[in-house]
Amino acid sequence: MTTTKKPSIVLLYGAIAAGVMIGFTLVTWRGGPEAFIGRAGYIKYILLIGIALIAGIAARKQNDSYLEFRQALKIIFGVMVIGMAVQTLSAWLLLTIDTKFKHQLMPVLIAQTEATYRSFKFSDEDITRMVEQVKAGDPFSLWNMLGGLARIYIILFLVSLGLAAAVGQRKKVN
Repeated sequence: MTTTKKPSIVLLYGAIAAGVMIGFTLVTWRGGPEAFIGRAGYIKYILLIGIALIAGIAARKQNDSYLEFRQALKIIFGVMVIGMAVQTLSAWLLLTIDTKFKHQLMPVLIAQTEATYRSFKFSDEDITRMVEQVKAGDPFSLWNMLGGLARIYIILFLVSLGLAAAVGQRKKVN
């Protein structure tokens, strides 16, 4: 009797998340600079969280409706890590290939940076200094994008804790 090994839930749903993130990146790229780095970009986080939550629920169902918190956290955060890593690398690769589009992003990024700092009531001189920093560097370099990915991972880990608490369960002691 041969047994077929089921694929890891993290890898399976991580691959689904990766595919969705690549698709989302391409759709926003086709939508133009405002779509690529605008508020529509927050939709990717909702999609990613949804896929990770579904992965946790699937793991719980696969394990007779029981999943420890620690295992739920590994699955949910693992799916998010894979999805965001692929999204970041695909966006970087796209901007490396399409340099014209990358240059079109700068004015939009500068306008968003200025608007964000104004909404937090920063002084005009602080805003000018921040905008100059954006202009001086390459915010879309691999190094900067990986730094942004690290910051996103911290936030996604906190979200994963909440989702794992909702999906995971403790063993009942009789």
